[in-house]
Amino acid sequence: MSLEDADFRERVALIEQLQELVNTKRDFAVEIDPQCWAPMWFADLEVLREVIALPLLAANTWVETPGFDFAKFWTNRKRVKGIPTSGASTPAKRRISGEVVDEESSQKRSQEAITKCRERDEQSCVITHADGPISAAHIFPYSLGSSATALDKLWASLRHYWTEERVDKWRQALSEDNGTEKCQNLLSLSPSAHKYWDECLFALKPRAPAPDGKSMEVEFHWLPLRKKQDVPKCLLLTEQPELPAGMSHTAQRVKLFDCETDKSIKSGDIITLRTESPETHPLPSYELLNLQWYLHRIAALRGAAGNQDDDDDDDDDDDDDEFESEEEENEEELHGSLRDLGWMLPATISSPQHRLRENIAHARPTATNDTDDKQASTEPQTFEDLPILGERSGNIRRQR
Repeated sequence: MSLEDADFRERVALIEQLQELVNTKRDFAVEIDPQCWAPMWFADLEVLREVIALPLLAANTWVETPGFDFAKFWTNRKRVKGIPTSGASTPAKRRISGEVVDEESSQKRSQEAITKCRERDEQSCVITHADGPISAAHIFPYSLGSSATALDKLWASLRHYWTEERVDKWRQALSEDNGTEKCQNLLSLSPSAHKYWDECLFALKPRAPAPDGKSMEVEFHWLPLRKKQDVPKCLLLTEQPELPAGMSHTAQRVKLFDCETDKSIKSGDIITLRTESPETHPLPSYELLNLQWYLHRIAALRGAAGNQDDDDDDDDDDDDDEFESEEEENEEELHGSLRDLGWMLPATISSPQHRLRENIAHARPTATNDTDDKQASTEPQTFEDLPILGERSGNIRRQR
């Protein structure tokens, strides 16, 4: 973001006008929750112009309503949603006609889409060109696509900052075909690039695909790693976000290298995504990458980048699904054979992996006093608990 950019100069001017509006008839400068501040700096200019033209009370309401926490939603890429209770185990997965099914969400994970993604990307990472172990990484997270309630709240809240037309394109790109489970929602990434992607340590800015649908350029951008505790509780609207240009890494030693040139990958580098067959192996969706470009940066500004909870590393993508589903299949077959022989079996027999996860769940600390109990009870347990815009208040602070 640079003042040399005409759109950014207009954005700065509009947000300065908004600051003046919310300060009207107050003897202090209004600061707002980062939950409002971050998306405001990426909102469509058309929306900001409309807000400026609103009556004072309506403009104040628009500015000071935290609503949906985009960063919390977007950075949750764990399969198990909510907080596990004591003794809870990972939801079972089973294979049906080559597809992995999460029993909790009943959403199928398409092995065909994963295979097409890897074939399209020639079995190599689209960022580093490494041809070692790669995985098909989701653009719109798989774990977030299974809750209709959470998605409805997401689309409604996105319209607070972006135009109806833009949000409808994002929504259509996700809803058509097979939701999150399609080639257009997948990228082939190396293990390190995949982890950095899920942690929002870099973002991809898409450019319009070629007319023949066989290529599309994306700009690579490192995102700053900020600790949650370093993000202010409230900020002036006019506080400009820090997203430095030309970064060659993030944190202290988080880097990626192009395996073909041995050069480090820097912010602003252009990466070309290609396909030989747009009909059968389509490119990643421009609209879903565009949504990612906004929400990855918002997550970074909110201190959500690089701060995922690592105590359960059951991530959003496909790396271990085949192994785990085959294990479930073999276990069920064994139990069935034993029952046919007249063996009396317990209602459930956990696999070693499931027992390990159960032990981890038991080992997690529980509330030790009344304060902890209250804190645990008020924390959203699932994405259905996240508020839609207008359901929260008390987010402004005086700046003398």
